[in-house]
Amino acid sequence: RSAGAGTGGDALVVQSGGSISATALDVLSEGRGGALVQSPFFDSPAPIPGVGRGGTARVTLSGGDMTLLGALSIAATAIGGAGADATGNSASATATAGAFADNSTGVAELLMPFGSSGASLTAASTSVSATAKGGAGGTDQLTGTVLAGGDALAGTARISLADGAISLGATRVDATATGGAGSTGGNATGGTAAFLLTDSLAAPATQRQTGALTLTASPIGGAGTTANGSATPGTTKLTVRAGRASSALVVNGNLAADAMGTVLAGDGFTGNLGGVPVQVNGDFTVATTHDINMSVDAGGGINATGLIGLAGQAITTTGTGVLSAALTASVQAATAINLGGLSAGQATLLQAIDPATLAPGPVSVASLSSGQPVTVLGSSVTIGSPGTLTFASASAQGGDLTITTTGDLIMPDTATTGSASLTAGGALHLAGTLSAANIALAAGTDILADAALTTLGTFSALAGGTYTGAVALTVPGNTAIDAAGGIALPSLDS
Repeated sequence: RSAGAGTGGDALVVQSGGSISATALDVLSEGRGGALVQSPFFDSPAPIPGVGRGGTARVTLSGGDMTLLGALSIAATAIGGAGADATGNSASATATAGAFADNSTGVAELLMPFGSSGASLTAASTSVSATAKGGAGGTDQLTGTVLAGGDALAGTARISLADGAISLGATRVDATATGGAGSTGGNATGGTAAFLLTDSLAAPATQRQTGALTLTASPIGGAGTTANGSATPGTTKLTVRAGRASSALVVNGNLAADAMGTVLAGDGFTGNLGGVPVQVNGDFTVATTHDINMSVDAGGGINATGLIGLAGQAITTTGTGVLSAALTASVQAATAINLGGLSAGQATLLQAIDPATLAPGPVSVASLSSGQPVTVLGSSVTIGSPGTLTFASASAQGGDLTITTTGDLIMPDTATTGSASLTAGGALHLAGTLSAANIALAAGTDILADAALTTLGTFSALAGGTYTGAVALTVPGNTAIDAAGGIALPSLDS
């Protein structure tokens, strides 16, 4: 015997003009697999529960005004049927496992199509979700055996906006999945959670705000008495390409994205930011066990009044736009960091190291600004800055260390297994020791070395002002020191 599958249909709200005013709006397409509630089953096969499949839930607003005093909720949900319990003295009395929650074709969407400049949406809060929950496994009450939980696969939850006005309140886009509980927990796989704002008009609406904005695609494997289910993260996406500066997106709260779970190849977060910055009145954080990839156009990026925290496998931003935080910036990757522009009003942490193997990876930042000291750790380090930088710690454990600033540069104890190239448009101050295969120093004004400089090869220094070394310098290879203001060294052996 089998219970029936449950498949959600289409739940659609379409507005092209006029006005809608309501306390709240709840749009739901739910597919719930069948399960017989007569349990336990005695001396007969227990029924097999049904698969749950989500449908489509969508609100489309191309014109007119929609005002909700409370919440806007749009959900496409898949729920697998629960396995049945069984009891009795017959071998035919068999419990059944939880059913699959398959939301792979489920879509929950808030949509403003291209050209919706006359549309306006106001809600106290907004939730768009395409979640899945696997059924729990049944129990054979005679033997105590628990059957497996059902797997769960989330769908696509998406806010897709163009040209219209929005005031969404606290906003959550959810593509999570939860495996069913059982002897072996059900495997859970996240879907796609996306916030997409792409204007097609030169003069779109100017009211663009949300409260705290959360994108989540982190699944939870089902709890198991013998083994928990796996958790494979989905993908989060953020696209903001406002048509003009007065139409910028403002997030009044934290902007957070997460896609955590098993470490696998692929993107856990993709960002596409146009030439108008996103104003975040809070923190901007991304956490994933996959990669982070962002394109940031010139003039655009993120302006956060709080901190910036990025954590993933490989973390990459392309373009000359800047991710800017009034407070700290932390970028922690398991394999590699390659950033275009990053700015922090306070301290900056750049770290590429695999937490399992402790193997370092390369770190590269084309344009770094930091109001307080920088800590960097990688296999190789390449950093450029449009201003002054002070480092709290700098280590390249498998390659070269290259730092270039247009202003002053202050370095602590510094070590690299490769060559060190330190260039400052202003003064270069080596406040600690420096150890490298080869050393090349340059400054627009003075170079000051307070401690020992150790090289296995060559040494060069070019100063527009003076070169002052507090400790005798010994160089195995070629040495060249050129200082327009003079050279002061206890001794030089080359």
